[in-house]
Amino acid sequence: MNEINALLIAASISGDNRMSGQIAMCTRYSNTPVLSAFCMMIVIYACSNTTLENYAAKDKEEEKIVALLIEYQDARRNFDLTKYLECLHDKGIYHHASSVMLSKQELSRALPKFWTQLQRGDRSFFPMCRENLSGNYFVRFRLINPTITIRQNTASVTAVYVNTGWRLTHYISMIKENNRWLINRLDWETG
Repeated sequence: MNEINALLIAASISGDNRMSGQIAMCTRYSNTPVLSAFCMMIVIYACSNTTLENYAAKDKEEEKIVALLIEYQDARRNFDLTKYLECLHDKGIYHHASSVMLSKQELSRALPKFWTQLQRGDRSFFPMCRENLSGNYFVRFRLINPTITIRQNTASVTAVYVNTGWRLTHYISMIKENNRWLINRLDWETG
C-alpha cells in the first residue's frame, strides 16, 4: 500500500494527474503483485514523456528547431499573436479551428477573434471549434515527444500535442531561410 501511495504522490508532483484514477483503482488490489507491477509501469510511462525543454538535441540545427518550437508553444500559450506569427513562414499554410487551412496573412486576421472567443468562453463557438473548450486549452497545452527529421534546408517534426484529456499528433514542417528556421506548415492528425 505504501508503494501505491508513493506512486500517487509521484504522479501528482510530475503534474500528470490523468493516471491517478488507474493507480487509485489498483489500491483495491494492492496484494496482487502483478497488478502492483502494472500500476508502476503506468506511472513510469506517464512520467517518461519528453517535453521540448528537456529534449536532448543531436546537433546545432536541432537546437535551433527546438528553440523555434518552444517560441511557437509559448506564443500560442500566451495568446501572443506577434510572436506566434514570427514563427511562421510568409508562404506557409496553417491548420486553424475546424480543419481549415489558412495562409499566414489569413491567420493573422482570424486568430485575434478566435482567441478572444476562446478566452471569453463563448459556448456557442465551441462545437464548431477543433481547438476545444476554452482559453485554458492553450494555456495548458504543451508539445512532447518530438521526432525531428532534417533534410538540408527542410525539417519535419512530429510531436504529441498534450492538454488535459487531449493527445493529438501535431505535424510541423519547417524551412530554413537566411539561417533561421521557420514553420511553413502546421497540421494535425485527423479522425
